Amino acid sequence: MEKRAEANRRLNEQLQFSSKQLDEAKEALKITRERIDGLESKCEMYGRLKKILKDKLTELEYLIGDSTTNNIIEQKQQIEPQQMQREENQNNDGEFMR
Repeated sequence: MEKRAEANRRLNEQLQFSSKQLDEAKEALKITRERIDGLESKCEMYGRLKKILKDKLTELEYLIGDSTTNNIIEQKQQIEPQQMQREENQNNDGEFMR
């Protein structure tokens, strides 16, 4: 009987120890799950931010490209009258010299 009681006591201790380890493992899994969920929501947030930033960059590139094109057109428009004025001045200078 004593041997059987001793064996039962050891089995109970092992069961309690295993149960404690199982509870710790469950808690670790719960914490890991919470961290994964937190990362998932952060990834979703960063994904949305990434999309917004890419859209804004595209918009800025378009605006800068459009602005550059407009500046070139404006410069050409400014240069053409200046060239015409120079040509007129040269023609006028030549006429006065005659």
